[in-house]
Amino acid sequence: MTADLIQPENVYALVVGIEKYKGGSEWDLNGPANDALKFANWLLECGVEPDHIQLFLSPLDKNAGVIENAKAKGLNPFPADRNHIDSAIRSKLTSQGNRGDLLHVFWGGHGFITKTGATTRRLFFADTDNISKWNLDFNSLVEALSTFATGSGFKLQNFWIDACANTHYQGLYETIGAEAAASKFITNGEQGKAEQFALLAAAEYGVATNESTVGTGRFSKVVLDELQQNLLFPDMRALAEQIKANFRERKQSEPVYKWLKVRGDEEEDDRLKMKDVVATQKPLSQAQKLKLQYLQTKAEGLRQDLQIVQAEIDAVVDVLVVRKLEKRLEIIFGKIEQVNLDIERLERISE
Repeated sequence: MTADLIQPENVYALVVGIEKYKGGSEWDLNGPANDALKFANWLLECGVEPDHIQLFLSPLDKNAGVIENAKAKGLNPFPADRNHIDSAIRSKLTSQGNRGDLLHVFWGGHGFITKTGATTRRLFFADTDNISKWNLDFNSLVEALSTFATGSGFKLQNFWIDACANTHYQGLYETIGAEAAASKFITNGEQGKAEQFALLAAAEYGVATNESTVGTGRFSKVVLDELQQNLLFPDMRALAEQIKANFRERKQSEPVYKWLKVRGDEEEDDRLKMKDVVATQKPLSQAQKLKLQYLQTKAEGLRQDLQIVQAEIDAVVDVLVVRKLEKRLEIIFGKIEQVNLDIERLERISE
């Protein structure tokens, strides 16, 4: 599908801007909420319908006016917390029956990577702190959106991620805890239909720069400036080169461009490091779907148990009690790891 064939009424978007986190003022960013609204405004100017834009904003108190500005544009912003974003993705993007020609995903805020097996990019929700560690597994979202059942899905997808990709958590327990606290999305459909482009502000183990004095992310500003001169579906490779050249001229770390074309065998060498795309994957059976739902519910319960025990550890000072709680923590970690393995095995059954 070419850009001139894409109609605005068939374009959808998930737009997130997070400046204020539950973790406290040291997490504050000045700019992402405003950048997210600018991206949404660009979509509106291109003719995208307001109710096709899922907008999530958590601004600093001094930038709270961005909420009313969004509403004045006909948008309906929600808090950028785990429940709202996770629910919107599952109900509006990855479930059967949702379809469109083009999907834009824009996210500005804090991010990090974990590496206990494969390196995985993650994005923090606004209601995260060092106890909950709530985050979105970005790699799993890209995978889930690359596959969809007949009559569903988004044929073309652009991801614009203005977030760091460094190792926020250093210890094993913290890293495993972050992995357990992630919102993960399951591949459930036929492969070989989506074409995905991702432009990421930071390379793996790199950081994204937020220009707090002017209230914008450096990456977001360059992207938004370039998009003003482009259609809803620009030539992403050409646009990426223009944006990277802008950073080179300023002698700044360049963004990373990824392209994954699963309609056929074309893939660029710097594609996202995800599971291999298998063009012959079949949809899950009804029994497999029910088992998957059971495992997801079980995983969610274990994650809640994990947060409760971690909170108890933080609240007590008795060394013996802490040791007992840490043993409980190890048991929960083991159960979470087993459930995750069961989910991964189920995903591979139909391959």
